[in-house]
Amino acid sequence: MIRKLSFDEGEFRKRLDRVLRRFDSVAELANDLAVSDNAIYKWQSGRGLPSIANVVALGSAAGVSIEWLAAGRGTETINSKTNHRDYVYLSPYETEDISRNGNYEGAVAPIGFAADWLKSRFGISAEDCLLIEIVGDSMAPTLREGDLVLIDSSEKEFRADGLYALRQDGEVAVKRFHRQPDGTFSLLSDNPRYEAFVVRIEDLEIAGRAICKLARI
Repeated sequence: MIRKLSFDEGEFRKRLDRVLRRFDSVAELANDLAVSDNAIYKWQSGRGLPSIANVVALGSAAGVSIEWLAAGRGTETINSKTNHRDYVYLSPYETEDISRNGNYEGAVAPIGFAADWLKSRFGISAEDCLLIEIVGDSMAPTLREGDLVLIDSSEKEFRADGLYALRQDGEVAVKRFHRQPDGTFSLLSDNPRYEAFVVRIEDLEIAGRAICKLARI
């Protein structure tokens, strides 16, 4: 089952206060995140919430576990300062969605993930990671527009029913695979408004298996 990282507003503000102690000022943190001072004050006061990309960037800048920062799980693991050589920076691909006709302006800037976190949490190496930004509603409610999905690109063959990233004609899409008794596969969208397709595995290029999503709240 794909893991989900999300956070509730009240508990996140408490963890944000702890993170802010790592910086000399709000201005220093704002500069590291390339956001305004006012944006951080809004997060502190509950008048606004950071985007998924900013949560990940905040964890990277402060040297804390993204899972702890976003969901309060695991250890805080605060370091004195982030060593960027220990991070992998991923630029999200946009998924294909026929309702968009290729016209989507939601690209996310590169996001840093701690290499040791990827290895300990998911057992994957940095070079095997692919990050995908979901476009459209074909996989809702499991994956909603704007969600980011971490892909293990070392798994390029079907292993078990689940979510996989597929590549075709330069496009990447996340769909649910289900093996049929006759050896064919159903390619499913979790949104019931979209039809399922029966495909042969040899006709598909699997880009990897979905292992984690960073979801909007």
